[in-house]
Amino acid sequence: MIFLLFFAVATISILGSLSGVGGGVLFIPLFMLVLKDQSNENIKFLSTWLVLIGALINVLIELARKSVNPLVILVGCCFSLPAIFLGNFINSKMDQIVSQIIIVIFLSIVCIVLISQDLFLKNKKSFECNKNNRSKFKIRINNFNDKRINWIFLGMISFIGGIITSLTGMGGGPILMPALILIFSLSMKEAAPISHSLIMVSSTFSIATNYEKFKDSEFAMKYILPLSFAVGIAMFISFFAKKIIKNERYIKWLLIILMIFSIMKMLFDILS
Repeated sequence: MIFLLFFAVATISILGSLSGVGGGVLFIPLFMLVLKDQSNENIKFLSTWLVLIGALINVLIELARKSVNPLVILVGCCFSLPAIFLGNFINSKMDQIVSQIIIVIFLSIVCIVLISQDLFLKNKKSFECNKNNRSKFKIRINNFNDKRINWIFLGMISFIGGIITSLTGMGGGPILMPALILIFSLSMKEAAPISHSLIMVSSTFSIATNYEKFKDSEFAMKYILPLSFAVGIAMFISFFAKKIIKNERYIKWLLIILMIFSIMKMLFDILS
C-alpha cells in the first residue's frame, strides 16, 4: 500500500504545486480514505507536514529567482502566528462537523466566484487594483515588475489561511489562491509564489505547535519519511511542468476542480 500512497502523494503534490494551492486540498481526503488506522490529528499533521515540504521547496526556488518579495513572507509571519493559535483554540472547542460545514460553505462560495470570474467577468478589475499603486500600504510582489499589493489585505488573507491550516491541515491553499486572484487581480503565475510563501509560513507554525507527533517513531518511519521523499520528487517534476504549461486558464480550472473534489469529499464525510 505504501507504494500506491507514494505515487498518489507525488501526483497530488504536482497538481498542488501547479495550481498554487498545495497538496493539502486532496491529502486530507486521501489519507482519511486510506489511513483508517490513524487518528484525525495524525492525518492533519501528516498533511500539514507534506504541504510544508512542498511549499518550502517552491519558496526557495522562487526566492532564488527573485519571484517573491521577502516582505510578503514577513507579513505572512506576522499574521499567521496568531491565527494558528486561534485556530488551535477553536479546534479544541468546536465540533469537527461544525468546522467542516463552515469550510465547505466558504470553499463553495470561492469556487462559484472563481468560475463566474473566468466565464463572465474576464475583463473586470479587482476592487483593490485601481487604487494608488504608490500607497504606503502597498508592497511589490517581486523584483520583475512594479505591481504592488496592499499588505493589510495580504495580512488578512494570511490570517484566514492560518486558521484554515490549523483547523483542517490543508495548508490554507484553497483560500489563498482564489483570494489573491480576486482581491489583487493577479495572474496565476504572480499569485502562486505568494500563495506558496503564505502556505509555508502557516504550515511551519502549525507543525511547530504539534512537534510532539515526530516522537511517534513508527508513524514517522512508515509515513512521514517516505512520503516526504515523494513530495521532493514531485517538486522536481513540477518545476519543469510549469515551463511546459503556458495557458493559465488550464491551471485555474485545475484549481477549481481540486476544490470541487475537496468539497464533495467533505460533504460525503458530513452526511455519512
